[in-house]
Amino acid sequence: MVESNGGTPQALKTPGEGVWRHTTNNNYAFRFKFFTFNSLNVFTGWTIIAGETTVDSTGNANTGAATVKVYAPNGVLLATVCAETAGTRFEL
Repeated sequence: MVESNGGTPQALKTPGEGVWRHTTNNNYAFRFKFFTFNSLNVFTGWTIIAGETTVDSTGNANTGAATVKVYAPNGVLLATVCAETAGTRFEL
């Protein structure tokens, strides 16, 4: 999977890359990681987001919840927060 967060300028982070898998019915588990930088392009750490999402009956949208863990460059966990997730199908 690939993630792009509209809340953080893309110049300050890499795209999130990770995996997802089907769990039950319309439910999926996911986990992805991205790296962060300051405005001088100095590495400031990484973030790992893991959670579950449910695809709606149309198959065109999903919502869920996740745990966000923010790490310093030396691997020290700085913060853990909860987040809501939402997505829509991208079509050609």
